[in-house]
Amino acid sequence: ASIAESSFSFYAAARHVNQLYAAEHGYNLTYVRPIPEKHYPGRKVGWAKVRIVIDELTARPDCDLGVSVDTDAFLRSSESIGGWA
Repeated sequence: ASIAESSFSFYAAARHVNQLYAAEHGYNLTYVRPIPEKHYPGRKVGWAKVRIVIDELTARPDCDLGVSVDTDAFLRSSESIGGWA
């Protein structure tokens, strides 16, 4: 397999693990692809996370906690995130 195929498989697996974790704990999992003009105009892409989390929390006033997870990361704990805050 090529590096691209291996990477895609890992990203797909990480997303699946995170979706299972969210479903198990009743969380809403949202994947957002940053749009340069909307999320980080004139800045580096890393700033998109800040804007996206702000936008997502603003759109959900009943939400107490927002977590940003990179596409190459997954949650290993079976514990609820609520216990971490």
